[in-house]
Amino acid sequence: MKTAISLAALCLLVGACSNTTYTYTKSGGTDPALQDDLAQCKTVMARQVGDDAKEAMDKCMADKGYEKVVDKYRL
Repeated sequence: MKTAISLAALCLLVGACSNTTYTYTKSGGTDPALQDDLAQCKTVMARQVGDDAKEAMDKCMADKGYEKVVDKYRL
């Protein structure tokens, strides 16, 4: 039981230490346009799994003129 709790605590700690946030930006873009483009790209992404889904989303947004901005931080 202690092992299961320790493993769960370790997973939570490691997950908290590798937080990454990102956004998509586009020169002259508006928030409503961003939301529409995200919705369209999510339908493309939904056909994929794992890293392929992430790549599909990034490619779709890049094709629409967006740049992915990644912020990494550690707690």
